[in-house]
Amino acid sequence: MYFKQLIIPTCLISACLSLSAFAQTSPLEGSWVRHCQIADAADPESHYDIIRLKFSGDSFISDIKNFTDPQCKTPFKYAPNPTATGKFSIGSSLENSQGETVVEIDTHITTFNGAPFDIQQFEVFLLKENKLYFSVEADDARLPSAQNRLTEIDFSHHFLPL
Repeated sequence: MYFKQLIIPTCLISACLSLSAFAQTSPLEGSWVRHCQIADAADPESHYDIIRLKFSGDSFISDIKNFTDPQCKTPFKYAPNPTATGKFSIGSSLENSQGETVVEIDTHITTFNGAPFDIQQFEVFLLKENKLYFSVEADDARLPSAQNRLTEIDFSHHFLPL
């Protein structure tokens, strides 16, 4: 009896330790911030925002703070400061039309401002010189799917590690 009590837990612990050695972390692991920038440069009346992202395992959190000024000192009091949580998966690398090697990322937002949510997004990202870039935003008429994701990088907005 003593043999079973000692060997089985020891084997289970060894198996867990062995499996954890194979667990891989995402290159996005950790916290990122996009410092104060105009939200939509094409719109002269656009607001400014600061965006924080956190990736952990296969989960992410986003937090956006909106402001009226380019220094992000005056909160935009009539705009929400949205938060979202969800899951993500990283796919294949590919070369885009800009000559950059980008990586596919699929996200599933499951909570938005505390309420259940269900939206899938299909993008790419680029880590370059310690900066995180994402693909350009699709217009409403051309929402990407996994088969037709936009692969061009938006170099006007980037995130830095925290």
